[in-house]
Amino acid sequence: MLHMNSAPYLHIIAAKTLSILGTVLARCNMFALAITCYNMAITVDPKCLSAHLQIADTFVKMGKYKDAATIYKKAIGLQPTLSTVYNLGFNLARNGSLNNEFYQSILNVVETPDIVSMIKYLSKSPTIYQPSKLWLYFMLFNTFQLETGGIANFKRTVNHNYFNWTADIDVDKQFQSLKDELNWSDSDLVNAEISVHFDSTAKPKEFTEKKWRKYVQFLCMLWEFTIKKDRLMLLNQLQEPALGNPVVIDYKGRKVAQDICNSVMEVNTIMEFTNHKPQERMKVIELGAGHGRVANVLLHAVANVQVVIVDIPPALYVAQWYLSNLFPKHRVFKFRDFSNYREVQHEFEESSIAFLSPAQVEYLPNQMFDLFINISSLHEMTHTQIEMWFGHIDRLCNKWFYTKQYIETKNGFDNIIIRQEDYPVRTHWLELLNRRNPIYHELFEAIYRVH
Repeated sequence: MLHMNSAPYLHIIAAKTLSILGTVLARCNMFALAITCYNMAITVDPKCLSAHLQIADTFVKMGKYKDAATIYKKAIGLQPTLSTVYNLGFNLARNGSLNNEFYQSILNVVETPDIVSMIKYLSKSPTIYQPSKLWLYFMLFNTFQLETGGIANFKRTVNHNYFNWTADIDVDKQFQSLKDELNWSDSDLVNAEISVHFDSTAKPKEFTEKKWRKYVQFLCMLWEFTIKKDRLMLLNQLQEPALGNPVVIDYKGRKVAQDICNSVMEVNTIMEFTNHKPQERMKVIELGAGHGRVANVLLHAVANVQVVIVDIPPALYVAQWYLSNLFPKHRVFKFRDFSNYREVQHEFEESSIAFLSPAQVEYLPNQMFDLFINISSLHEMTHTQIEMWFGHIDRLCNKWFYTKQYIETKNGFDNIIIRQEDYPVRTHWLELLNRRNPIYHELFEAIYRVH
């Protein structure tokens, strides 16, 4: 017997029932009837995510890829701040390469001109520079997150797929490590939390109150740990930029988020193990920079630095938008299609920030950079791609290589496992650092003297 307060939820129950019926029909290859059921479910409950995803999946089975992508994008728009890898996305990624009919049809749904031009360039690049199946999926998913959630909110959408963790399992592991490192008690956590200020919109909508409290405590500890390790005293002058609408708290008078803390720690580590002379220009290339968080700190920390970012869309687009707006007075070499380095040499070398698609590194001169950086993206490539990039590191870099990756990664999209010992470190490189990350023990970080 239903209680009176159950009535508001009847539409949700009805929508789920219709959605389940549609799934049964789809399994019997009765696609038209299945779609009718899904559409009825959406009519009853417009926010029925499962019905949207099932329609998209059915369209895929029918070969109607553009229709599938349109519905899939609409589904992501219902919850653009969530970074869930939906089962449908897994199926999408396993269907082939960037240049087949499947993906070309899907990419026709992308609306942002700069992202479209970046994808078109990527699709005509040699296959080895194109995304692994894992990143084929995330390229599509992240683009739809951006277009439904807005570039102004990217730190609450695509950034959760970069190096900014919100999943309970990731936060929990770091939470305990930080608590141990700082030797904090439960009362220390409560006292820190009490001192925090944040805007009423700071808490992500998908966070429960309990999860938000723990996340706030996590950020407090992360800031305290970072400032202890901040030999360069960067946190005295830097805080998380408001651009991108970050998940941020006000702690001890500073805007604190994961990105600024992790980036400050990484830059401190890099500068500790390099002997860069302040009067000389430091030329840095970063592969897989996310939205450019490390570049932001480097551009503040090093007086005369050039940062070249190499990435696939939409990350390349996000980083270009973000850093161009953060540093409006800097010379920026924006992504463009070129086939000869001489065409762009002067503008490229005079820039402080530059943006390239992966295949364009082939045009760059040997030993052009002092420092090569890759953080948490090599492990998302195939073995062949990793070998190729280590060759480029050896060719392009004349001093140091900094890397931070998972010790072991299982890539279900490409059916491969990448372990630390799989990375093809050259025998002539001198290892300067090789350690587990002190707060996320599943990561290692290393620095090599390349030449």
